[in-house]
Amino acid sequence: MTAPSTAIGATGAAGAGSAGGNAPRGRAPARPVGAGAEAPTMFQRMGGAAETWLAIAVIIVVALLIVPLPPAILDALLAFSLAIAVLVLLVTLSVRDPLEFSIFPSLLLLITLLGSGST
Repeated sequence: MTAPSTAIGATGAAGAGSAGGNAPRGRAPARPVGAGAEAPTMFQRMGGAAETWLAIAVIIVVALLIVPLPPAILDALLAFSLAIAVLVLLVTLSVRDPLEFSIFPSLLLLITLLGSGST
């Protein structure tokens, strides 16, 4: 009788017990040690949804308008707002095609909202 690794076929340089793509048909590849069945976090589920992150940012900025903040945090937010404004200016000047920076109107609205919330 043959060994299990030879019955499946060539396993490659990684070996028979690797988690690579050499798993036999019908079986899932071996999971790495310590990999539990953790559920994805909220940030992992939202992943690359830019609209969701934009909505969260707007809610945070509106909350800044309502919640009283100490002067040190207001100073930091004002410096952050100025830094973002300079960054947007530099990106706008360096863009060759207008479609490369198509988020500009939404970004300008959010930055204006942030500026009014931090002053």
